[in-house]
This record gives sequence, structure tokens and C-alpha cells, in this order.
Amino acid sequence: MAISTDFAVPRLRNSCERYLQATGIQSLLEIGLEDALSMLHADLGNVQIIDPVSGDLTIAVQAGFSDEFVEYFGSVDGEGSACGRAAHQVAQTVIPDVTSDPGFAPHRAIAAASGFQAVQSTPLVDSQGQLVGVLSTHYPYPYRPSGHDLRLMRRYGELLGEAIEATLENGAEAAS
Repeated sequence: MAISTDFAVPRLRNSCERYLQATGIQSLLEIGLEDALSMLHADLGNVQIIDPVSGDLTIAVQAGFSDEFVEYFGSVDGEGSACGRAAHQVAQTVIPDVTSDPGFAPHRAIAAASGFQAVQSTPLVDSQGQLVGVLSTHYPYPYRPSGHDLRLMRRYGELLGEAIEATLENGAEAAS
């Protein structure tokens, strides 16, 4: 189910306009996740941001997951998961089938319990290309988004990362 080019640009523009309506970082992340789930036709997903103290990824918003999943992946610092790989490599990561990916083996039980078998994770980067978080979408069956959808998601990750950067800067200025 690839996103048509005619639809992609207006969709990104609409997302950017929605970012302006965000009332803070939580609102922005909720909008970002909602739009990504819609674009990639997923029901499960999450946005993790970098904890400034530990450097770990921490779940900030999620859709469709149980408390067990949120607790399990609440703080990620390794490279076994898709989000961990995306963060460490600052590169989009796709695991088309978690049941056959050797690096994902330690996480297979939580994946099965959470109802997903495939995952894509896209780094969220600021205007300097620095990682600020990771957005992941999950699928209940083996799946790999099309090349076009992955390119769109990479661009979306840049836009959302820059919006996170601006929101945090504006929040810091408002607190001063």
C-alpha cells in the first residue's frame, strides 16, 4: 500500500501545519505519531525521545500497546530492537519479520504478546542532524514498507525532529 507521490507532499504539508497547533511537546509527539500511523497504515506505534541524562530512548507516546510493552521498551539502550538500531546507527531500520531476525531474538516474546511481527523505526533528527528520538510503527504480520514509503518516513522524521527541537527550544525560552 504505497503512498502516492500526489498524496505525499500535501500530507507532509498538513502534518507541518498540525505541528503549529501543538500546545507543547506531548501534543506535538501525539500529532506526530498519529500522522505516521496514518501514513504507514499501522495501528501500533510509539515515539521515543532521548533522555538527556542517560542517553537512553524513553517512550513518550504510544498507540495500541499494553502496559507490559511500555514497561518492557520504556527505556532502551541497546541495539537488539529496531528502535535501538535506528538510534545507534541514526538510520532507518526495518525488521520485516521479528521471528527470523537473529538480533531481535531476546524480544520475540514481548512482540508476540503485543501482537506485532514486523517493525520499522525512523530516527527523528534535529536541524543539525542530531538524534532527538525514534518513531516506530509495528505490523501484525511480516511486512516491509515500500521504498517510497520509507523515503517519505525519513523526510517525516526530519520534519518531526526539527519540530521537536523548536518546541523544546521555545519551551526552554519560555521557562527562562
